[in-house]
Amino acid sequence: MNKLPENLLFLDTETTGREEQDRIFQVAYSYNGNEKSELFKPPLPLSIEAMEATHYTNKDVQDKDPFEGSQMHKELQEMLADAQTVFIAHNAKFDIEMLKREGIEVSRFIDTLKVARFLDPESKLGAYRLQYLRYALDLNVPNASAHDALGDVRVLIALFERLYAKMLSLGQDENEIIYKMEKISQEPSEIRVFT
Repeated sequence: MNKLPENLLFLDTETTGREEQDRIFQVAYSYNGNEKSELFKPPLPLSIEAMEATHYTNKDVQDKDPFEGSQMHKELQEMLADAQTVFIAHNAKFDIEMLKREGIEVSRFIDTLKVARFLDPESKLGAYRLQYLRYALDLNVPNASAHDALGDVRVLIALFERLYAKMLSLGQDENEIIYKMEKISQEPSEIRVFT
């Protein structure tokens, strides 16, 4: 694998739910090879669906500090204020919205879900969920529990590396791949094959 560019911020959130009022209770990220993961006390309880997916409960977060005002919150604000930082997430729109609810803005981003769809013009993969792609693409990712933010970040990195290598193999200029992925991420996904 070619060395990836620096200043890539791979991030995943776990949230109290998927509704308009829901908020973050776990954030994990990897930035230039440094991993960090933390639980936070959200301003509202975790939904049963969130507990079912993540295996975290309200008891797990009741004594934690809120995300807003935390050291991690400050670190992310600083990293994302740097114009060189590229935020990378799977279904990035969701994580970007959740961070926005916490006062963190994202300007540059790559959505690996949209890039995966783009690189599968005949829809051979079947689905594009992160854990589905993990197994469909045979990504070997140790110590990566599904629906735990840090586990998902580790899978996200492996997926990104595969997508990056695929674009290299298609003749994309190494210096242009990140910009091309950003462009793909900002455009609507085309559904080319209906099943």
